[in-house]
Amino acid sequence: MKAEIEQLVASDEAARIDVENAKKEADRLVQKAKAEAKAIMDSAHERLAKVEKAEIKPILVEAKRQADERIRQADDYVRRLRSGIALKKGRILDEFLKAVLEGTGASRQRRISTHEFP
Repeated sequence: MKAEIEQLVASDEAARIDVENAKKEADRLVQKAKAEAKAIMDSAHERLAKVEKAEIKPILVEAKRQADERIRQADDYVRRLRSGIALKKGRILDEFLKAVLEGTGASRQRRISTHEFP
């Protein structure tokens, strides 16, 4: 019975050592997996940065160039509109003054011809 107890204690000790070793191996594997995952993430970030630089950045640069060109065109259009409006205002004012002056002259001529004096 003593031999059986010693064998049981030895088996218990061996099992405890096996569990301890298994736990250490599991911890090592978890650490290794974390390190590999980090390396994969770092690599993915690097690849994404390269893709962004190679593909996305030129698209953004071209979009900005086109936007700047559209803004320049819009500014030119607004400038032409303002110029046209200013020119038309001048013409309208000239025509108005001409009409007023002609109307005033016609009234005077009519009064003079009918001998009406102001």
